[in-house]
Amino acid sequence: MAERGPLSEGGWIDQLDPGIRPYVVILDAGGIETFESCQGGEGHAFAEPTIRFHGGRGEGFRALAIALQNGPCPVASVRRYWDVNSDGEPEGPHWEMTFWRPSDPLGEPDALLAARTVPRP
Repeated sequence: MAERGPLSEGGWIDQLDPGIRPYVVILDAGGIETFESCQGGEGHAFAEPTIRFHGGRGEGFRALAIALQNGPCPVASVRRYWDVNSDGEPEGPHWEMTFWRPSDPLGEPDALLAARTVPRP
């Protein structure tokens, strides 16, 4: 995957599932480095709306604060996880945030979409 720049560069945000895109916009504008997302549901990689992101011990709590303060983001969980590679070695940890429901892109406030141009910290 190519290295991505801020939301205003490259148009990568438009490639995301519409049901997760506004949540990614909020986290990205707050400086959270996401690397995987899915709106969840039938035919998708995750059963529930999910965003995965990098960061140290406190990053999950920072992401939660950003989501709750800049929402609406119906956060269901924040957790730390490790993948196990084919040699049985754990890789990570990484962070994962899940949501009670996908976003309704048409129902989101215009200010949320304007966050695309907010400079990253």
